[in-house]
Amino acid sequence: MCIRLFTSVGLLIVVQLPGIAYAHNGYSFLRAAESRVDFRRVEVEQLRDCAAIKGFVESDLTLVEVEEVQVPDDESALCRVLLRIHDRIRLELNLPRRWNGRFYMHGNGGLGGQFTDDYWIARVRDNALRQGFATAFNDTGHDRRKHPRATFAAGNPDALIDYAHRAVHLSAIHAQALVAAWYGRPASFRYFDGCSNGGRQALIEAQRYPDDFDGILAGAPVLDITGHSLSRALTFRDMQNGTRLSEPQLRLLAARVYARCDALDGKRDGLIDDPRACDFRVDEELPICDAETGSECVTSAQLAVLRRVYDGVHDGQRLVYPGLPVGSEAWGRVQSWLDGSWTRASGWAWLLGDSLDAALARERSFFRYLAFPIERPALELADLELDRDLPKMAERARLLNATDPDLDQFKSRGGKLLTWFGWADQTLNPLPMIAYADDVQGRYGDTAGGVFRLFLLPGVFHCHSGIGPDEFDGMTPLIEWVEADLAPEQIPVTGGAHAPARIGRYSMPAEDAALDPP
Repeated sequence: MCIRLFTSVGLLIVVQLPGIAYAHNGYSFLRAAESRVDFRRVEVEQLRDCAAIKGFVESDLTLVEVEEVQVPDDESALCRVLLRIHDRIRLELNLPRRWNGRFYMHGNGGLGGQFTDDYWIARVRDNALRQGFATAFNDTGHDRRKHPRATFAAGNPDALIDYAHRAVHLSAIHAQALVAAWYGRPASFRYFDGCSNGGRQALIEAQRYPDDFDGILAGAPVLDITGHSLSRALTFRDMQNGTRLSEPQLRLLAARVYARCDALDGKRDGLIDDPRACDFRVDEELPICDAETGSECVTSAQLAVLRRVYDGVHDGQRLVYPGLPVGSEAWGRVQSWLDGSWTRASGWAWLLGDSLDAALARERSFFRYLAFPIERPALELADLELDRDLPKMAERARLLNATDPDLDQFKSRGGKLLTWFGWADQTLNPLPMIAYADDVQGRYGDTAGGVFRLFLLPGVFHCHSGIGPDEFDGMTPLIEWVEADLAPEQIPVTGGAHAPARIGRYSMPAEDAALDPP
């Protein structure tokens, strides 16, 4: 199967459990051997002793450790360098003996603070090392084991700014300088790859630091993190008092959604190709229980919560954040963020038991330490008032969000931004990404596709997993686009119970496009 480009900008799929945000889909370089650009060819062989890196470390870097290790599943060696930037930001740099002449950096998930002892981070890094890339990764300036959730920002403006955007930028600058010094030449091409919060980091790099990378892959970005958190907080808090859905109720909801929406694209194949085409009204589709909760009905209070999920957040007549599209309620394959093992679960598992408690704790922490200029450490979600608190979030929205469609500098220097989102993403809403794609196309008109492309994946959960095919390689087409000007229109995708062959890129409807781009 292939995913087609979603024009304004395509289609992909992913799964994630509540409270966890993957940094990648895990399939980058899956089709490297088929690439029309031979980016695995060795350009430089570096034989000097790893300890020599000490002579290249700048004064604002602290060298923590350097060692020679083997490239996983490979016979070649590399120098692994651990550093600190301004004594705050942990940075790992990997310098292969047999270098393909390129630099690859990957992003963080959730609220950051991960390092390379994380299963997914190491998996993504090792995929790139096997291709011969020099790689870098940073912890966003804090350790989530010491500072869980958003507590890293408590009384620490440096940690807040590092998380927002500075840590990735500084890491890119210092890592690329060390690469150039070590190999005696700069990287020919530089790439960034991230999903979820890593997707937000990716967009910010293109928007605020357009000189850092030549090609950027942004998967399922939480581009409006303040709006996303507000929407989840207002929804989750309503679920605390007897309104949590049971597993049988979730199965009922999923069955009703797919019964109404699956065949709207002309085939009943277990996938909803575009949820926007389905006019699913939860009030009309679910029977109401008169008294106690049952497996074949929902209470009026539960129905009110579901309306909130699907309708979004409104400030008077204005939509502040859109409701979640239908499709993620279904049971799909879910991969563990701890060890990569597979299970089956509803995309809406975050509504059940401990998962909902974890989601509530995450949003409570966000609003205590990240959402407002003045911290509110005693805040409970019940204390939030939309009219009062939304304006107070504007400052942090400017700091944290990645919604600026101005890609002028990135575009002028030939940068390429390839983005993707799962239509059944149960953690992040794909609609703000589509709105961003429309803004970019509205700004650049017919030339937008030269710098930005979006692919959408039916049935895919957050960053990977789900009921649709989610195994696709976004990095290889990005490299072909950057290095050979082979712009992707479709991307092959496999996996999942229901397997289309390709995803295609998204395009904004012609009648909405700007006629005279600047």
